[in-house]
Amino acid sequence: MILPSILDFLAQRIGLEAHSVGLPGIEAALQERMLALQMTDIGAYRDLLLANTEEQNALIEQVVVPETWFFRDQAPFDFLAVHARKQWGDFSPATPLRLLSLPCSTGEEPYSIAMTLLDAGNAPESFHIDAVDVSHEALHRARVARYSPHDFRGKNLDVLQRHFSEVTPDCFDLLPRVRDTVRFAHGTFQQFPFPEIPGSYHAIFCRNLLIYLNATWRKQAVELFRKLLRPDGILFIGHADAFSDLSAHFSMARNASAFAYYPKDAPPPAPSRRVNLPPTDSVATLVTPMTPIHKPPLSALLSEMKEAIERQDGETAHSIGQAALSHTRIHPELYYLLGEAHELRQDMAAAKDAWQKSLYLFPRHLNSLQRLKDLLEKEGDHTAAARLEARIRRVQSLQPEV
Repeated sequence: MILPSILDFLAQRIGLEAHSVGLPGIEAALQERMLALQMTDIGAYRDLLLANTEEQNALIEQVVVPETWFFRDQAPFDFLAVHARKQWGDFSPATPLRLLSLPCSTGEEPYSIAMTLLDAGNAPESFHIDAVDVSHEALHRARVARYSPHDFRGKNLDVLQRHFSEVTPDCFDLLPRVRDTVRFAHGTFQQFPFPEIPGSYHAIFCRNLLIYLNATWRKQAVELFRKLLRPDGILFIGHADAFSDLSAHFSMARNASAFAYYPKDAPPPAPSRRVNLPPTDSVATLVTPMTPIHKPPLSALLSEMKEAIERQDGETAHSIGQAALSHTRIHPELYYLLGEAHELRQDMAAAKDAWQKSLYLFPRHLNSLQRLKDLLEKEGDHTAAARLEARIRRVQSLQPEV
């Protein structure tokens, strides 16, 4: 027997709709945990669960059984490769392609995304993948990135030659050039671990999860997708994940097998109320022709910022940077330059925040890594500075020799 309070806990912590996964599966997970703790009283276990964070995590690990493999359902990856070239062909190390995998499980999906983009001819520094999961154990396995041929289910085994190093005939390690394109973090829709910058992702993979969520969490998931996706972004879901909240805000792509969805266009503005105007011959005297406003291109603004920084003119660089933010808020080089401007203005807190935003958008931005490391050393945070130094060496090792 499962006590309602245990089901309520799972609903609140991970949004689980119990009947979607089946009560027998949850009962089996409870029995495993009670056996491990040598407990027989479900009420006593309930009391322990609600009071003990460690046991809460253990039960979640038992309930969330990862079932995934590399290139699961090939169509979404093929669709991504073609769409990235046609729709977002201008991405580069300065303005990288950004993708999200949630849930990422043990890493097969985000790494499949990375290998897809690499095999399409994209440099590893031209894209970045954020990967989120609720399971600490799954995230540990994903970071280790050691797999067997079984994790491919007999398909796409040719990538083992291109992207893995063989440890034994049944054990392969993912190469660093693939592994370093993915950043893993623990979290959920309600506790999203990365900054929720609107329009920051080109594509979001959330496959075979929505069907297991209750209505409240599904609605929150859709709102998060709408916030994080670019207007020209794509949402990939599982074949059983479509529901009314999703279809109200997203339209399915023509390639039905990819289960790819585009954000719907914003609704047209509501018609304005009727206004009684003066006679026609007097309207012209009330209307002043508007002069078109021409914004300088972003590239010109960035060049002007660099020139101002070279002159040590932090105020001018900061003003230009604020104008550049009207073009975009997801440009890592812009935030790097804003950090430089803030430093010239002696605003080190703002400089630190800007460099952190640059690295969030592009974790391999060398200049931001170096400047943030230097700042942390000045602040006395030598442990964090050492971690950044290790990242700098790793990024430098991945750059092609000139």
